[in-house]
Amino acid sequence: ERQSLIRSDAIELSGKTFSSNVGRSEYMKKILEEKGDQIFILPLQGFVFFGTANQILERVQRRFDSDPDIELSYLVFDFRQVTGVDSSAVNSFNKLQIMAEKNEFRVLLCGMSAEVHDQFEIENLLSEDSNIFNAFSDLDHGLEWCEEHIIQKSLELEGHASQTIREGSFKDRFQQVADFFEYREETEGTRIIEQGQNPGGIYFIDAGQISVFLDTGGGNEIRLKTMGEGTVVGEVSLYLGSKASASVVTDEPCQIYYLSKGKFNQLNQDAPEKASELHTYVVKLLSDRLAESNATIRALMR
Repeated sequence: ERQSLIRSDAIELSGKTFSSNVGRSEYMKKILEEKGDQIFILPLQGFVFFGTANQILERVQRRFDSDPDIELSYLVFDFRQVTGVDSSAVNSFNKLQIMAEKNEFRVLLCGMSAEVHDQFEIENLLSEDSNIFNAFSDLDHGLEWCEEHIIQKSLELEGHASQTIREGSFKDRFQQVADFFEYREETEGTRIIEQGQNPGGIYFIDAGQISVFLDTGGGNEIRLKTMGEGTVVGEVSLYLGSKASASVVTDEPCQIYYLSKGKFNQLNQDAPEKASELHTYVVKLLSDRLAESNATIRALMR
């Protein structure tokens, strides 16, 4: 007999402590830190029965009862570890739709198998004209969608037309060492770093957006991070002398400053006082990434 593996004490996360793999500027991070509680994340696991579906409804209701002053705009389910869903359980999600319409929040269903996705479509919960339920390939992209909406709404309230708030170009930051870098313009879809290969140097993204992908075998890739202007990639391989642990692809046309290994060594030898400025920036960048990873781990261990 199949038994539900969904625990009543399953992890509950918010967008304040658990975020997508999209790198944000300090300004955007502040917005999400202030308003991340609008995102309520419920990871599911095992086989979902009618009874466990009702537990989900009760858990969402508890969220409203315990934090009535905190707005809930996005309810996010992670189906990645769900093995199947009973048809009566799918039907009970209609009650969730009524709750969502009444309380004005969106429901995101992330990482569903093709079979489970079809079950929700049959119940007409997932359709092109649905303004309540949305399906995403994984939790990462679902959270990105929520964050984009929160940021855009905040910027509109503050009078900003878009998210394009530049924090200083490469030459503004590194005037002392700019001559050692090579300027490049890359088109969308360019693989500037290939997993398992030598990146050859550091890439400073001056404008545009890139994504980092890990090849998990069998032609499957998962997104590890998406980052915009002001970020650096290839630095770990350059400092450690190792091959790239993941691939980097441009999501849009990018303006890049490239520092080859040869120029890097020349910079350290000929102008060590100038090189320290770059080293400091890279250390801060790596420290920030580590702090973000630690915050995510702490959230998962609660």
